Amino acid sequence: MRYVIVLVIIAIVAALAASGLGYDQGAVSFVMGGVKTDLSLNLFVALALALYLLLLVLTLAVRALFRVPRRLSQWRGHKRDHQAQVALRAAIADTWAGREAQATKSVHRALQLFAALPEGAQDPDAMALLHLLQADVAHHRKQPDERDAALAHALTQGQTAHPRVNPWEESARLWQATWAHEDGQHEAALDLISALPDAVRRRPRVARLYTDALLALGRPVDALHAAQAMGQKPAFFALTTRKAPTAESELKTGQALTVALSQASDLDALDTAWRDAGKAAQHQIQWAALAARRAQQLGDSGRALNWLKPLWDRYFDQPQDSRPELGLAVLRASAATDAKWLKATDKVYARHDSDPLPASVLAACGLIFAHQGLSGRALAPLQAAADSGELPAAERRLAWLWLAHLHAQQGHADQAAAAQRQATALEDVLLAALLPAGAAPAEAEAAPQLAAPDAVKG
Repeated sequence: MRYVIVLVIIAIVAALAASGLGYDQGAVSFVMGGVKTDLSLNLFVALALALYLLLLVLTLAVRALFRVPRRLSQWRGHKRDHQAQVALRAAIADTWAGREAQATKSVHRALQLFAALPEGAQDPDAMALLHLLQADVAHHRKQPDERDAALAHALTQGQTAHPRVNPWEESARLWQATWAHEDGQHEAALDLISALPDAVRRRPRVARLYTDALLALGRPVDALHAAQAMGQKPAFFALTTRKAPTAESELKTGQALTVALSQASDLDALDTAWRDAGKAAQHQIQWAALAARRAQQLGDSGRALNWLKPLWDRYFDQPQDSRPELGLAVLRASAATDAKWLKATDKVYARHDSDPLPASVLAACGLIFAHQGLSGRALAPLQAAADSGELPAAERRLAWLWLAHLHAQQGHADQAAAAQRQATALEDVLLAALLPAGAAPAEAEAAPQLAAPDAVKG
């Protein structure tokens, strides 16, 4: 369609020219050596235009001919640059895929191609990236000398590309910290991270690395502080403006809190970790149960109960799936309960008929009643818990022992004997739970001891 329109336009122009110039009586005469040549004005104009067009075409052709070497050089440069870019992508892919031997070859080839580029076409940023990849591959191949040399080259290339502010320096320092952490040099990793600008330390990857290094050094409380500060501003290490915690912050906070509570060396360290956990964590059953278990292992069941009682008082406000864990925690520390626990326990057990309680909660209620001398009230919840298969073997055996003790107190010899037989049958299971295969006896002794009635201990 385009060509048809062009032909129509040409035809119209030709028709107009013929009609407008056809009656022109003008002439052009040329006299050379006595020879006179006459041409019509129209023919002269047409020949002049044709000559001009011919000269123009010849000029453009000569100019294009002289440009051929330069265009050829540019094409070759673009081709080399394309080859270098392809080699760079191959080096990245091989490095990220863990093909270390192939990655070494790919990085070396890419470096050669970039170095062979003309002076004005070289790319220092690409060279810096390739040297960082080379350093990472050397690190994973356990070649520290080559790694350090490649890192130095990366910094040099980055400085060449950015004389004022070298963005590759941040990358290099962060990779150095990561490599130090992977090599077990956690103090060095912390020093490298601390030397980074505040804006860099706020980044999630740096925060994770810092928290992991603290945990590896056995500083869980410091790791907890760092994890809690991950989502805050203006600096990662400054506890200032409070923000909603991110998923990353919650994950690292949970990891640090688990280590801080479960590995506290003494009661003071445990108190510090529990205090630094914050109100939100203190109102969650999983953390309260973990802290209570560690307090029992350190010999302070009263402290464990102090942390559990606020949750027990609001038992029906707790998540449904966390209530069995709360019951187990209270059950294990029930020997230290006092009369203050009866009111909340009565409320919990009173709703058993309408809202059935988990076996661990029933056992906890029964043991609290038993420890406070309410034998009659303790029998029913203990019997229901002992008959249930939901309880762990140690806690179930404890329920049978208390049932045997309470039945014996009330003169029910047959029922006491039956309960004692059930407890004896669970003896091996209890021992296996307290002393797993391959565990040292000290590990079993560190477990919180379940308080059996004095009449049947041992």
